[in-house]
Amino acid sequence: MKIKLHIGANKTGSSAIQRFIRMNAANFQKFGVTVPDVRLNDTGVVTGEHSFLFESFLEDDYPGVQLREKLQMLAKRGYDTIAISAESLSNEYRADYFGPIFAEYDTEVLLYIRRQDDLLLSTWQQWSSKRETNVDDWLERAKVKIGRWDSLIRSWEEYIASDQINVKLFERREMKNQNITHDAFDFFLGDADPVEFDFSVGEVNPSFSDLIVPLVSGNENIFKNVHDNGFYELVRELTGDQFISGKRVSLISQGERERLLSSFAEGNEWVRSHYFPEKELLFSPLDHSRYAYYSKEEMLTEQMRFLTTMIASIGKRFVTHESKLN
Repeated sequence: MKIKLHIGANKTGSSAIQRFIRMNAANFQKFGVTVPDVRLNDTGVVTGEHSFLFESFLEDDYPGVQLREKLQMLAKRGYDTIAISAESLSNEYRADYFGPIFAEYDTEVLLYIRRQDDLLLSTWQQWSSKRETNVDDWLERAKVKIGRWDSLIRSWEEYIASDQINVKLFERREMKNQNITHDAFDFFLGDADPVEFDFSVGEVNPSFSDLIVPLVSGNENIFKNVHDNGFYELVRELTGDQFISGKRVSLISQGERERLLSSFAEGNEWVRSHYFPEKELLFSPLDHSRYAYYSKEEMLTEQMRFLTTMIASIGKRFVTHESKLN
């Protein structure tokens, strides 16, 4: 049995890939690729993701035991290839967990990597800001570990050959048909006919304007945990796409963004030379015109616009509701 293992990273389109897998699980099977359910069984509902299961596995005192049992069960049932997607596997350097698995099964690994300034600030918005309040302090701690692609890849190379690790850039122009699902399709299904597959995954995990984040960061009255997106769902319901589209508001200055990227330069050069030798640079150069850099006064003005838009939308709904009651 062969294993196609997608290890992430976070904030690199993993949810879109998993939705594509879920939508097309039956077609995967037609081409000899089985997608196990969320518990790595073949009896439950296929969600396309296995992250939470692996998080529980990684807490074991005996790494790999439960995973090996799951894989042995699937192999005994005669499956040719299985597809596993667990983006959290790129969070910790836990390739050692898979050492015994690599020895038993022909495995290919898929990893998407992203330029670190966008990666870190997206990570801050989606998770860390729900528990912390200071983005600068968090960046100083986070940059030591998150986005260190060279260290992550080398940790996996200790247990699996580099030609079995597919490193891809999370940049639209680098993807097949400029689409993450088309790009991942080639990894999971190779020469299969794409005509039979549904690629219309729609919008997944939209990024909201970062002018909102300082207003709510660290507020436990708003967020139950780092996975609680209720507030942002409310923003979308009340304001539509007004605070999603457009230039991305930067929570750090141009100079801070440049210094942040420079701290990853050496590691990025290692990845480029080993996995993308044909490229002059690993990632697209930093283009400041893609971001909105606000002064404190401008940020306050935009935040007031956001708050009044929310209040006005709530007011309109209240008036509409009252009218219906009368």
